[in-house]
Amino acid sequence: MDAMQSLKEVRRQNLNLIVSSLGGHGAQKVLAVKSGIDQTYLSNIRTGNREMGEGIARKIEAALRYEMGWMDRAHSTVQNEQGTDAKTATPEDTALEQRLLALWAQLPAARRLIALEVLEDMIVAAQVRSAASAPMQSPLL
Repeated sequence: MDAMQSLKEVRRQNLNLIVSSLGGHGAQKVLAVKSGIDQTYLSNIRTGNREMGEGIARKIEAALRYEMGWMDRAHSTVQNEQGTDAKTATPEDTALEQRLLALWAQLPAARRLIALEVLEDMIVAAQVRSAASAPMQSPLL
């Protein structure tokens, strides 16, 4: 396999990794909207029917705020906006996400802000508990 072919394969694998890390139904569409790349084109790249050129690779990097050239190097994980490894969605995660979206669709618009605030409070509380249970480190280390 020549260098150009392997670069295109690395880019295709990275695209699949990104879509997988976004998780759940509609992840490819989310990437398409964020990057301004047609969803069908992304699908064709993922299946190997099209190749990802330089321009598309740079658009994806810019949309996800990855450093230039990220798509050109093999990766085993994708980092989320907090700089930690984003986990690949499991089938259970996907099912829960679908359930959450179905409930959200049934929620009256006036109640959606309240629901978001409750979720945010739950996340903050979990982070505080996590930080409190973490072992203390010496500031000199």
